[in-house]
Amino acid sequence: MKGSLALPPRLALAAIGVGALAALSGLVLGPQGLAPAGAILAFGLAWAAFVDIDRMILPDELTIGLVIFGLGLGALGVEPSLITRIIGGVAGYLALASLEALYRHIRGREGLGRGDAKLAAAGGAWLGWSALPLICLIAALAGILFFIIKSIIYRRWEPQAALPFGPFLAAGIWILWLTGLPYN
Repeated sequence: MKGSLALPPRLALAAIGVGALAALSGLVLGPQGLAPAGAILAFGLAWAAFVDIDRMILPDELTIGLVIFGLGLGALGVEPSLITRIIGGVAGYLALASLEALYRHIRGREGLGRGDAKLAAAGGAWLGWSALPLICLIAALAGILFFIIKSIIYRRWEPQAALPFGPFLAAGIWILWLTGLPYN
């Protein structure tokens, strides 16, 4: 498939639908006055999640674009502050990149990818450093729950099976964007 952002038509429609529903939820529940920014975040996270589901990769165009946009909001004076967002972006990236490197060193194989670290950086750039533990907790719990439900439905326990982490990180970021936690 040409282009790292391209999706098969059925997944593209699903990403647009999820992005639209998320943008609508942001309009109703998200931070007041930030619906346009929330729509960009919603569609960016949805598209990233579906690309990760399809190809097990998070494209730099999406993750780094979300980082830049999140920092831009801080530069415009939107809370949290720009410095909090910068620290969040750096901390999000370093935390997951370090975890990825440690896992690879211990297990001798890939676990997380750098795209996950860049998406965590985007979460920090949008929500600030104090949101990172909650983003990661929500993502980890959602991933575990998904794995358990999938194992029950398919009646197969496959602990070595690859699972894209991006959709769960995206969910954590979006949930915290909607609630305004922890900076609210």
